[in-house]
Amino acid sequence: MFVLLKTAKDEHPGLKIGSVLLKFFLRYVLLLLLFRYLILYGAIALNYQGGLLAFFKLLGTDFVTAFSVMQNLMADAWVGLLFQLAAGLMIPIVILYLRKAEKRSYDTIGYPKKDLVPNYLAGYVSGACFICVQVAICVVFKALVFNPGHKPNWLMIPLFFIAFMAQGMSEETGFRGWLFVSLAKRLSIKTAILLSAVLFSLFHIVSGNFSLLAFLNIFLWGIFACLLFMLSENLWLIGGLHAAWNFFESSVFGISVSGAAVTDSSIFSLTPSATGTLLNGGSYGIEAGLPLTLLLLFAIAFLLSLKPLRQKLNIDA
Repeated sequence: MFVLLKTAKDEHPGLKIGSVLLKFFLRYVLLLLLFRYLILYGAIALNYQGGLLAFFKLLGTDFVTAFSVMQNLMADAWVGLLFQLAAGLMIPIVILYLRKAEKRSYDTIGYPKKDLVPNYLAGYVSGACFICVQVAICVVFKALVFNPGHKPNWLMIPLFFIAFMAQGMSEETGFRGWLFVSLAKRLSIKTAILLSAVLFSLFHIVSGNFSLLAFLNIFLWGIFACLLFMLSENLWLIGGLHAAWNFFESSVFGISVSGAAVTDSSIFSLTPSATGTLLNGGSYGIEAGLPLTLLLLFAIAFLLSLKPLRQKLNIDA
């Protein structure tokens, strides 16, 4: 059995699925968007000619242009950094809610003290390998091209390293530590995995240049993350993997993360070729590429072949 389900007690066990989803939407998704858009609107107030009032007028008459303004601002290194750090604000909020409202211990949230460092490092190395494999495939087939004249902003790179640690752990704490476990206590584990993965994909629709393949890949990531969380019984492993994934994609290789604008805060800079969108994911980034689909399918199949996980999922029962 998935131990976290056995030990995590809900203060309101009678809550229906709709109530669980509404609480998650109001207390995680909306609050995170509020933090992030406060940063974005602050940047608009400081940088857009005419300030917020002029921007909101543009938003009402020409949404496409207004969205382009927001994307261009996201390309500013400091705005992008604060945008990612804002997600980290959700970690103590989610933990406080789960501790007080659902009476869950740190262990049942997915934050056990045991093997914190080795689990996080193992996840981080795995996430780096995931991205490097995808980039290598795209470079070999000329779907990504290195920009030789790129000059890194070395000051920002270590700051983004920290920011992506916060952002990765925030999403895993919210979607796996909170949402998945809450759903799994009311539904079958398999249904909870699929539903939480769908919601994780929908959460990323707000990113620019979303596509069907991007939705599929993020859905598969959601399944993979739930399975790894179940296998390891902690969030350190998948949190480290998530952090490395985004850091290497953005700050090492200079590729768009989930459609976000690319800043100059990367060691390398790779440009997607127009003829290789099936591999490079186009302007959304390699998260919308076919190599990731294949890698995630392989990773999911591997996890499902492991006896401890099969027992938790009652596959062999």
